[in-house]
Amino acid sequence: MVNTLFAVAALCLTAVLLCKVLERYAREQAVMLTIGTAAGVLLLLLTMLEPLLAQMHQLFELAGLPQTYIAVLWKALGICYVTQLAGDVCRDSREEALCSVVHMAGKIALIVQALPLIRALLSMLMEVLG
Repeated sequence: MVNTLFAVAALCLTAVLLCKVLERYAREQAVMLTIGTAAGVLLLLLTMLEPLLAQMHQLFELAGLPQTYIAVLWKALGICYVTQLAGDVCRDSREEALCSVVHMAGKIALIVQALPLIRALLSMLMEVLG
């Protein structure tokens, strides 16, 4: 895990240096390099999530919670990461308005994604109170 972290850090620092050089001559290619590097690192990190996913499934089974809840949590986590990455790329490209729109879209998507959990929580509360 630590070796992977160092490899990711080295790759990102190398990409930053290349982007700074490219910005002088071809700003568009620098943005594409940023997006490509970030996407590649994200794909690498997704492969590292498998042990975490297995442990979370075990915890949900022990707690007696439906597997649909864990799916909602993973989707919410994905929304957060994609929103953050897209917003950061927009900000790096000096497009603050687009960054704000991406962040707002992510927040709305999170609320929509959380609705089943909110419904279930309210249902449990109604059972306890009623």
